[in-house]
Amino acid sequence: MMEKNKPENIEELHAKFLNSNYYQILDISRSATVFEAKEAYFQLARKYHPDLFQRNLPKDLKKKAGEIFDIINKAFHTISNESRRRIYNAQLDSMCSDKNNVPALAQSKFQKGKVLTDQGRYEEALSYLTEAVKLRENNAKYFLALAKAESKVSRYQKQAENDFIKAIQIEPWNPDGYIALGLFYKIEGLKIKATRQFEKAVNIDPDNKRALKELGQKPRNGKTRKKIFGKR
Repeated sequence: MMEKNKPENIEELHAKFLNSNYYQILDISRSATVFEAKEAYFQLARKYHPDLFQRNLPKDLKKKAGEIFDIINKAFHTISNESRRRIYNAQLDSMCSDKNNVPALAQSKFQKGKVLTDQGRYEEALSYLTEAVKLRENNAKYFLALAKAESKVSRYQKQAENDFIKAIQIEPWNPDGYIALGLFYKIEGLKIKATRQFEKAVNIDPDNKRALKELGQKPRNGKTRKKIFGKR
């Protein structure tokens, strides 16, 4: 009996396929013959047919398992047809020329990732935000967005912390990074670490409302705020 695909692989595979072109999905070169494309397709179909995923999957994972197979089918039917393949190759060439404008491409990836994050589609957002970071390795805003998305996925918690720190290292003068890391520590129950980050934010920006609120300090208008880490 063929082993069922594990649920934890579905999210990663789905994100990978969404961020790959048809040749990459089929794992063939652009000069591959139709026969080679067909062989690659059959191998993927035998491996990723929806029936090969566990039947007791949550509804969202079951949907993504179906989408994985749909992407494989679409890739094969495009590459195996001469007319569709020619049009697709032209689109790929156009995309490659656009990649010469790295800042614009990175911003596009970032914006897509932000939209998906706002929609709660964190796994999908990660693929776009990771690409944005790869294209612009010194952009603190991109690292911050990536870390926030990672913090929503349990298996990326450690990486989220690293990327929050990376954003701070790039822009140590920006209080946003310290506040974001502080909120991350707060959710994790690391109160002392969280407080230190909020204090660093206030040292940079004494009037930062969010940091003052988290610390329970008095803003300049004199109103006292309740301490977030006070006794329960």
